[in-house]
Amino acid sequence: MNTEPTRYSQALNALRFFAAMWIVFAHFGIRPLGALGLPAAFLDLLQTRSIATSFFFLLSGFLLTQSLYGKRVRIRSFLTRRITKLYPVHALCFLAMVPTAFIGLDRIRGEDVAVHSLLWLTMVHGFFPKVQLLYNSPAWAVTSFALGYGAILWTRRWTRWSTAALLAAMGLFWIIDLAPNLWLVTHFRQSFQYSFPGDPAVHVAPELDQATSFIHAFPPLRILEVMFGSVLALLANRVQPADKPHWWAGDSFLAASGLATAIFLSVMGSSFTTRFLAGHALFLPLLAVLVLGVWFNRGNLERLLSNPLLQLGGSSSMLIYFGHWPACWGIIWFAQKFGGLSARQTMESPMVFLIMLAGSILPALLLQRPYDKFCGDIARRLGAYWIPASMVTPLPAESSAARRSTSESASAARLTGEIV
Repeated sequence: MNTEPTRYSQALNALRFFAAMWIVFAHFGIRPLGALGLPAAFLDLLQTRSIATSFFFLLSGFLLTQSLYGKRVRIRSFLTRRITKLYPVHALCFLAMVPTAFIGLDRIRGEDVAVHSLLWLTMVHGFFPKVQLLYNSPAWAVTSFALGYGAILWTRRWTRWSTAALLAAMGLFWIIDLAPNLWLVTHFRQSFQYSFPGDPAVHVAPELDQATSFIHAFPPLRILEVMFGSVLALLANRVQPADKPHWWAGDSFLAASGLATAIFLSVMGSSFTTRFLAGHALFLPLLAVLVLGVWFNRGNLERLLSNPLLQLGGSSSMLIYFGHWPACWGIIWFAQKFGGLSARQTMESPMVFLIMLAGSILPALLLQRPYDKFCGDIARRLGAYWIPASMVTPLPAESSAARRSTSESASAARLTGEIV
C-alpha cells in the first residue's frame, strides 16, 4: 500500500477560484450589490478582500513547497517555469490598460507612460507607491510573486530546523507583516471610528489612504506571506510525514478550520478597526489552519470541490485575477461610450456587473489550457539559455519515501505550473 501523502488537493485548487471571485466582487461588486439592497454586513465582508490576497500568497508558498519537497530542484528550470507562467498575462494586461492614460479612465498623464512602462514591464513597479496601483491595479502583486519564488527556494531548505524553530519563523513573519497595520490603526485612530469605510459620507485622511495602499502592496511584506506558507508546508510534512500518515490529521484540522471561519465571521460584526486588522495580516494564522484542514482532508470536502468546472476555475484563477481589471474597465468604457450610461449608473448597475463577471471569467476559462501550452513552450525554449543548469539546490537528508515518484506527485508537478 502506498502511504505517501498526496501533493495535490482538488479542494485547495477550487478555493483559489473562490478567492479570485472574492477579489472581483470586492473591486466591482460593492456598489451594484448595495443597489440591490444586500445587507451592510455582507458588503463589509467583501471589503476585506486583502484576506483573499493573503490566501493567494500563503497558498503559493505552501503548494510550491509541497510540490518540491524531497526533490532536487534545478533553479533554472524552476524559475523559468514560474516567470514564463507569470509574465505573459502580466504584460498583456498592462498593455491593454495603457490606453486608459489617454481616454480619461485612469489618473495617469500621457507623458508619464514611457517611464511607467519601463517599471511595469520589468516587474519592479511594486516598489514604487505612485505607480504600483496604476493601470492594471491588481498586478501590484506581480513583483511580490516573482520575488516570492526565490524566497521559496530558500525556505524549502529548512528541513533540518526543529519544529520550534519553524514555528518561531512563522511567528516572526506574521508579526513583521502585522506591525505596519497596527501602526496604521494607532496613528490614524480617528479615521477608524467608522463602521463602514465605503460610506461616501466618511472623510478618510488622504495620508491614511496612501499609507494603507503602500503597506497593502509593499513586496517585502507580501513575500513574508509566501515564506509563511512555505514553512507551513514543512510543518505539515511533520504532522503527516510521508511514511507515517496520521488518520486524525484531516478531521482535526478541518474542525479547527471551521472554528477559524466562525471566528472570522463573528469579527465582521465588530468595529472597523478589528475588521481592518482581520483583513490585513491579523488572521494569517487562521488562514494557515484553514489550508491545513483542507490539505489533510481527503473525504467529503475533497469530493465536493472536485467538480471539473471548479477545478478549471481554480487553474484559471491567475488569469481571472490579472485579467478582470482590464476586462471590467473595458466594459465600463463601452457602457458609457455606447450605452448612454453615466459613470454612476454604470458602476451601480447590476446588469453591467453581470456582464463584467462574464467578461472576467469566461475568457479565463477558455484560454487557460492554450495559455498553459503557450507558457510551457516558452519555458522549454528558454530553459537552455537562462541560469546555468549546474546551479542545483538539493534538500538535505532526503528520505527514500520522499524521493519516490508517484502519479499524484506528477499531478502536483502539473499543478505548480498553474499556481501563482
